[in-house]
Amino acid sequence: FGDRTGFTFRAWSTQGTEIYLATEQFQDQQKNGYDFEFRKTPTDHATYSLNFGNDDVRPVRSASFEAFNSFTTGFGVTYDTRDFFLNPTQGRLISLGIRRGIVTASQRTEFIRYNMDGTQFLHFVPPHVVALHLGVGLGTGTVPINEVFFIGGANTVRGYSPNDAVNGQRKILFNAEYRFSFNEMVQAVIFYDIGNAFDGRISPSQFLTGRGFGFRLTTPLGPIRLDYGIPSGLPLGGGVT
Repeated sequence: FGDRTGFTFRAWSTQGTEIYLATEQFQDQQKNGYDFEFRKTPTDHATYSLNFGNDDVRPVRSASFEAFNSFTTGFGVTYDTRDFFLNPTQGRLISLGIRRGIVTASQRTEFIRYNMDGTQFLHFVPPHVVALHLGVGLGTGTVPINEVFFIGGANTVRGYSPNDAVNGQRKILFNAEYRFSFNEMVQAVIFYDIGNAFDGRISPSQFLTGRGFGFRLTTPLGPIRLDYGIPSGLPLGGGVT
């Protein structure tokens, strides 16, 4: 598609178990869908994307949720000044996205989902690096379960298993990491996470928090991450990897 222009297409047909926290039970589902995305990078640091997708979700076996079909369109902007994307020591990564969806079930509904994530890497004295991340999100309308925000787990607030996660149409997430590099391949990490996903108002006492430590291994195939997170109020032995 020309210089600095890309196209990605994905299709899937999966059957498995999903956790629906509203009913506190496991739900078996069949998912069939596709999406495709156009990307343009007009400068060294900025990328624009336009995507379209469809997802058909149906209950299987003993699942009890209502089947639905969603069609989405989205637009995103990414600004990236990191010095090395696999193991950055300085720079920032900021992404903004908006997605609009039409959901067809027993009733036809619509939703809009806004999401922003920003990470700043601070390189003080080698080999010390601090990474600070802030994520906020907002959903309006009737947001289906596959589009709500989830907080709790390896990629948000570490120290919680998937069935301890919370979900909602809004999210706030903050992560702080101190990284020490032994060499170009191996890093040790100390981290602190705090965040929540919710629908209405929420008090600071309801936020999930986690702290812990981990290691990073940079390989030619990509980074390998191992973290041990401890939820707030639990001793060292009560954590989750």
